[in-house]
Amino acid sequence: MKYISVNYKLSICKRITLLVVLLFYLLSVEGQTAIFKNGVQQGVVKVKFDPSMTATLSQMQIRTRGTTFSTGISTLDKAVGTLRATHMERLIPESSNPQLEAKHRKAGLHLWYIIEFDTNVDVNTAIKTLQNVFGVKKVERKHFKTVGPHQIKP
Repeated sequence: MKYISVNYKLSICKRITLLVVLLFYLLSVEGQTAIFKNGVQQGVVKVKFDPSMTATLSQMQIRTRGTTFSTGISTLDKAVGTLRATHMERLIPESSNPQLEAKHRKAGLHLWYIIEFDTNVDVNTAIKTLQNVFGVKKVERKHFKTVGPHQIKP
């Protein structure tokens, strides 16, 4: 019987673990394809809050409950509940660099959030629902982006 070193066994275990993690990652990414209809992404809107909501937004803690979430802002929670919203995050994530974050706040980028909801809910319905929420200044569709028409010539 040949002697197999402990380091070799650990190396095999690490490779198998890495392969399993990579497989799970690829399977989870597969189900996250965006659905577009007439150039508009279904199930996603961008929301800009009023600057008067800055203090409320900075204290807001988004808590997930199963397939939905709550923000602690009752009118917003009610609206996202009717849309069967599943996720909410800042459009431009908070920067760890205080100088950069100050620039984001000066430009009002801290007021923009992305809300993901059930793709079976019409985007126009979602926009109308969220526009009626106190503190929401603007709601926009998320459009398909392209570099533009171009041709490759040999």
